[in-house]
Amino acid sequence: MKKHKPTVPASMPREEAQQLVNLFNAGRYADVELRARLLVDLYPTAPFAWKILGTVLLVQGKDGLQALQKTVELLPTDPEAHSNLGNMYKALGRFEEAAASHQRAIQLKPDHALAHYNLGIVLRDLGRSVDAVASFAQAIRLKPDFTDAHFNLGVALTDLDRLEEAAASYRQALALQPKFLGAHCNLGIVLKDMGRYDEAVAAFERLLELKPDDAAAHNNLGNLLKDLGRLDEAAAHCREAIKLKPDYNEAASNLLFALNYVAGQQPEVLLNEAKAYGERVASRVKPCTSWPNTPEADRPLRIGLVSGDLNQHPVGFFMEGVLKALSTQEGARSGGRVSLAP
Repeated sequence: MKKHKPTVPASMPREEAQQLVNLFNAGRYADVELRARLLVDLYPTAPFAWKILGTVLLVQGKDGLQALQKTVELLPTDPEAHSNLGNMYKALGRFEEAAASHQRAIQLKPDHALAHYNLGIVLRDLGRSVDAVASFAQAIRLKPDFTDAHFNLGVALTDLDRLEEAAASYRQALALQPKFLGAHCNLGIVLKDMGRYDEAVAAFERLLELKPDDAAAHNNLGNLLKDLGRLDEAAAHCREAIKLKPDYNEAASNLLFALNYVAGQQPEVLLNEAKAYGERVASRVKPCTSWPNTPEADRPLRIGLVSGDLNQHPVGFFMEGVLKALSTQEGARSGGRVSLAP
């Protein structure tokens, strides 16, 4: 007698799908994942079961690649499925495949604003900021109130040094969402780079009104006030940044710099701050216990000159000629090679 294999239902009951949607919308992702895994076993050819499984894995930061690939296999003309797959590829660092998935979603639905936006994010990850600008702009044309698209358009424009346009994009994001902390921060940075210091100060101050415990905002404002010669205020903001984030070395460095220019500053205060900074930095340095030297006795020696003054500081510019002279003279005298690298 011939045995027949049990038939597998091609679709899951509507009430099961609705229950998953309700759980997902309630943020009960663990419950959704558990139920979806059972459903893909019960209904292995039901597209929605795979789609929601892949999506809930994605939003939890888990690997949902297999589920989302299966979704695309079962729903090859579903733009949302391709866009979700693109987001999964991005999360895995597979940016070229992510871009291809988002482009396929756009081919299927050219007015899919979210797909254009997601493509812009991936293109920027690939270093293609010009193309990213075009994608974000298209997302905005399709959805003018797309706050994140305005914000990321500003980020991509900043990459291209189109600062005036970037500032306009950040302002538009803030018009749509006045408490958008990242937009206040980036607007302040761009305005500072444009030399519009008073506006930059206002942007950082507004950010701190919204989030007084933002250490980075205190540091950014402190650094800006330092450049404006408002040294006491600068030091106060740097100290607050360090108070909020004790291992914030950049804020500690900015504090030291500001204190060195405060009129009448007590030497012992500077000394104590310098010691504290040195201890803070030293505590995070891993000591060298081995060196990858070759056993050749006559090999050229590599000597590194390390100093904060070699960066954006007048001493560094004065030293440039000395270093060039070392490169030409010392190397010739010793018969060795001297090269300079930033």
